[in-house]
Amino acid sequence: MKPATKITLRMRLLTTLAGWAVAFAIVYVLLLGFGKQLESLPPALNALIFTGILVPIMGNIIMPRISAFMARKLTSKQKEKL
Repeated sequence: MKPATKITLRMRLLTTLAGWAVAFAIVYVLLLGFGKQLESLPPALNALIFTGILVPIMGNIIMPRISAFMARKLTSKQKEKL
């Protein structure tokens, strides 16, 4: 692996933590907004609705941005070392 693209454990942990924090916020907002309407549904249908909203948002919007941000941080730190 090239030194400029080496990903540290700290960066992976920070990326995971950031992703988890955003996922938590999305689920929390969904529960606040639609919790009463969804509580009468079966748990499997609840899970289907939540994951149907959460996964596309995280996979297509949030995680690419978090990854790009972390990559910029990593490359800037690598440049500082040189």
